[in-house]
Amino acid sequence: MKRRTLSILVLLTLVFNWLHAHPIEPDSIQIEKKNSLYFGWEEDHPKAISLMGGALYARRPQLEKMDDHSWDASKKAWHPDSDKPLFFMLSVDGSDPFYPDETSSTRRKDIEWGLAESYLPFPCSAWVHDHIRVEVTHVGRRLLDNTLNAVYTRVTLINQDNTPHQVSVVVLGESAPDRCFPLKKGKVSTDEKSITTEQKKLAQGKSVSYEFVSPANGETDKKAILALGDFQNQYKAEKQRLDDKCAMLTMPTTLPDERFLHLWKTSIFDMWNATVLTDTDYEQRGSGGNLYGFYQYDRAFDHDVPDMVIQYIIEGNWETARQIMKGATYNRLSQGKLANEDYLDAIPKYIVTYAQYLQLSGDRSLFDTEVMAKLKQCARAICEMRVFSDEAREKGVYGLIRKGSTLDNSHNTYTLVDDFAALHGFTAYRYICGYFGQKEEYEWADKQMRELTDCLNSTIRKSVDESGLEWYNACFSFDMDYNLVSGPGNWLGTTFMMPTFPWNAQLKGYDLGGEWLDYLDNSIAKWLEMARFYGAPKGSVGAWWGAKYGAAYNTGMVMPLLASDKYRTLIPESIEWLLDNQTAPMIWAESFHKPDNKGDWTRPEVDYETWALGFIRQAMLQMCASVKANGDVIIGRGIPNEWIESGKEIAWERIHINEGKIINLSIQKKENVISLRIGGDTNQGNYIIDFPYCVGKIKEVNVEGGSLVSKDILKGKVVVSGNASKIDITL
Repeated sequence: MKRRTLSILVLLTLVFNWLHAHPIEPDSIQIEKKNSLYFGWEEDHPKAISLMGGALYARRPQLEKMDDHSWDASKKAWHPDSDKPLFFMLSVDGSDPFYPDETSSTRRKDIEWGLAESYLPFPCSAWVHDHIRVEVTHVGRRLLDNTLNAVYTRVTLINQDNTPHQVSVVVLGESAPDRCFPLKKGKVSTDEKSITTEQKKLAQGKSVSYEFVSPANGETDKKAILALGDFQNQYKAEKQRLDDKCAMLTMPTTLPDERFLHLWKTSIFDMWNATVLTDTDYEQRGSGGNLYGFYQYDRAFDHDVPDMVIQYIIEGNWETARQIMKGATYNRLSQGKLANEDYLDAIPKYIVTYAQYLQLSGDRSLFDTEVMAKLKQCARAICEMRVFSDEAREKGVYGLIRKGSTLDNSHNTYTLVDDFAALHGFTAYRYICGYFGQKEEYEWADKQMRELTDCLNSTIRKSVDESGLEWYNACFSFDMDYNLVSGPGNWLGTTFMMPTFPWNAQLKGYDLGGEWLDYLDNSIAKWLEMARFYGAPKGSVGAWWGAKYGAAYNTGMVMPLLASDKYRTLIPESIEWLLDNQTAPMIWAESFHKPDNKGDWTRPEVDYETWALGFIRQAMLQMCASVKANGDVIIGRGIPNEWIESGKEIAWERIHINEGKIINLSIQKKENVISLRIGGDTNQGNYIIDFPYCVGKIKEVNVEGGSLVSKDILKGKVVVSGNASKIDITL
C-alpha cells in the first residue's frame, strides 16, 4: 500500500468530506463503493455503525430528508456530537496518522472486515501500514439498567517488521476527547478533535492494545461510565448474554458447511439489533439504518413483519414473537386492511402467524374471544379482496384477489402473489378453526380455499392457452406488466417468498393441485433461465429493476421450492452464493450489484433487510426438518446429495415440533448406511424421511424405539412412527 502522510488538519477535512457524515445528496459513485455495518443493542434507537477500516459512529446520524417518524422513539444523545465519526488511526515513528482508503479498488485485499469469532455482532477490522498490523474491535453494550448505550473499542497494534518501531493510536473526530475515553492507564495528549496515546516501542512480533469507551445514548456521567469495567469484561458479558439467549432456541450444531452455523446466529443478532421499543410498541424494523443516503429500512413494514415473527416462532423465540404480536403492526393488520399500503399479502400473513404459534406452542390462552374475532374478520377481509364482477369474468380473473401493490406494482395488474397469499391465509384459518372445533368456520374456510384454487387454476389455464407458453410468472399473459417482470426477482421469486407458498401452506394442510401445480416446475425453470438472461450468476435467483445481480432474499425466494421434487435442493446453493457475495460481514442489501472487482463487497442498491434474514434461517431448518400441522415431521426434504455424500454430520438441537414438544436430530452417512438419531420428546405424528439421495436406492430400513410405517423405494421415502429414536437406511 502506498504510504500517505498528511497533516492532521488536511486529513480531517478530507476524511470528513469523504465519509459524508450528514449527506443530503450523496455522491452516487462514492455510495457504490461504500459499505457500513449497524450493530449495538436490541430495543434502543439509534444503533451504532462501523466502517470497513474500523471507524465508529457510536450513534447513527439522522440523515437529512431520509428519516421520518422512526426517530420518534430514539434515545437522547449522550453528547451533541455522538453521531459524528471517530477514526482509530495509526502513527508509526512519529508519522502523521494513517487510516486506510475504504474506496480503493484493492480495499478488500487491504482491509480485513468481519465479526468477532465469526458470529458475534462485534465488528472487527484489520489492516497493515508500515509493517504494523492494526486490529480494531467494537462491542455495543446496554448498561446501567438500560439507561446507557456505549461502544467499547479495542485497538491492537502488532509489529510485523524485523526492526522495532515507535507506535501510537490517534483517535480523530469532532469533540473526540469529550466523548471517547481511554480505559487503560497511560499518558494521552488531546486537542479539540483528537486523542493521541503515548508512543510505545514495539519489538518484532510484539503487540500493544489500547481500549476506549464511546457513550452513544443516555444521560449518565463520565465517572459512572469509567467505573463499568474494561473492554474484555464487556466483551465477555455481552457474548455470554447472547450465547445464553441462543441456548434457548433452535440451533444447528454441525453442518457440512461451517459458515452456515455462523450465519444462523448472525442473522438472529441482526434481527434483534433492528428492534425498537417505543412507549406503545415493540417494533421489528427492516434494518438498523445506513449512512450513505440509501432509502432507510430503519422502520417497520407491516407486510414484512409477520414473516419475521413466524421465524421467531419456528425457532422458539416465543416471547419476542408475542411482544410484536401485541404491538402496533398487528393491531393495524387485525383491522383487515392497511391504511397507507396496499400490500394484499399482509392480512393473510396475520392469520398465518397465529396458526404457526398455535401449532408449535399449543398455547390456547392466546386465542381468546377477541383474537378469534379478529382472525375471523381478517379471513372475511381476504374474501372481500376477491373480484366477482362481470368485467372480471370477461377478463378471465373472476374470483381472484383484486389488483394491489404487493410487488410495488401500483395496481397495474393482477398478481399471482396475492392469490398464493390468500390460499395460505385460508388454509391457516381452516387449521385454527379445526383446532378449536369451530365446524362452521372450518367448512367456510375450506370452501373459500377450494373455490379460490379453482378460480386461480382457471385463470392460469386461460393464460397458458392464450399465450401458448406452458409456464406462468408474476402476472398473467393477458394482463402483463412488462416492467414488473423485467427483473427475475419479481418473475417468480417474490411471488413465492412473500406468501411462502406452496411449501408452508402445504405444511398447514393445503393439498390441492391443478394448473398452478402442473406448470410449477416449468415456471421455475423459466424463472431461473430468465435470471441468467438478466445477469444473475449460478446460485443467484436474481433481483429486480435496478440491481438484477442478486438480493438479500435469494434464499427466501427458493425456500418455497421445497414443494418441488425437481428444485427442492436449491437452498444450500442459494446460501453459499450469498456468503460469497456479502454486502458487509454476514449481511446483504435488499438488492445489490455485482462487485466492481472480483471478491469485493457487493454494491448496495438500497438498505440492508432483516426480512430476508428470517427466511434464510427458516429455509436452512426446513430443508432438514419441516413440521406439518398434522404432527408429521418431514426430514431431509431439501438436503442435497453433496451433503449426504460428504459423510459429515448434519445435527440440530431444540427443533420445535407441535404442542410445545422439542426434538434433537442427527443425520450422517457412513459407507452405504444413512443413520438418523432422534432424541427429545415423542412426536405425535410420524417422521417422513425424504432424502433426494435415497430415490430408487433403498435396500433395507431398521428402526429402533418405534416402527416402520411404510417404505417407497421409487420415491426414496421412508415413514416411521413418532417414537422412533434410531433409523438406519441401507442403500
